[in-house]
Amino acid sequence: MGFVTRFAPSPTGHLHLGHALSAWAVAGQARVLGARMLLRLEDIDPTRCRRAYALSIAEDLAWLGLTYDGPVVSQSARLSLYGEAIARLRALGLIYPCSCTRRQVAAAARAQGPDGPLYAGTCRDRGPVPGRPLAWRLNMAAALERVTGMTRDPRPWGDLVLVRRETPTSYHLAVVVDDAAQGISHVVRGKDLEAITAVHELLQRLLDLPRPAYLFHDLICHGDGRKYSKSERAPALRDLRAQGLRPEDLRLRLYGIPNLRRQIDPVEAGDFL
Repeated sequence: MGFVTRFAPSPTGHLHLGHALSAWAVAGQARVLGARMLLRLEDIDPTRCRRAYALSIAEDLAWLGLTYDGPVVSQSARLSLYGEAIARLRALGLIYPCSCTRRQVAAAARAQGPDGPLYAGTCRDRGPVPGRPLAWRLNMAAALERVTGMTRDPRPWGDLVLVRRETPTSYHLAVVVDDAAQGISHVVRGKDLEAITAVHELLQRLLDLPRPAYLFHDLICHGDGRKYSKSERAPALRDLRAQGLRPEDLRLRLYGIPNLRRQIDPVEAGDFL
């Protein structure tokens, strides 16, 4: 079957320079591995995802000179697969319903996790409040009792949400199910996702799914250390294009950042873990 990798943006805004770096890094590793590169749209958030953004992703990738193999896969069309995974975790007794709001989670938290206040286990211990909207959380302690040989530690994330109130899945569950279903052998992602990969490995083990090899590329950051992101109003590729910049201009800009050139144009496969 051969190696397979993927570029998987969310159509919640226009692609920016950070996305160009990631797409070029994925394509570069696909080239040296001789791997197929797939395009997946992670569009499970119905309140933020837009068809216009999905169309602009295709335009931006074409402008960057990138092609992908096979049809584009959209997560919004795969909700039944995520439902099957959730049903399995529920049958194993590894998830529980939670009615706590973000404000209640913050108020009850006894520690900070990597992504904010760490859930205190309120609904795990007493059950959810009847009649309120429910999310479903992973029982981290129970999950870890079922697995051995973890290469990363997911405990700092605590009992994180696997099914959101407004969406019948979460990024963490969907990405694990999709990578397995699409036969992804190698994942190239930013270093900002290195820590959460521990949770993805845990879910792979719980669901008896294959574990891809992972490579984490460096990030583009502002002068104060904040990474380029949509929320930080990073310049969109379409705006840079309108200003007359060419893809080669962007590559040269990235080449000037230490370590990025070898990640964009690798001559051999990176150090996958």
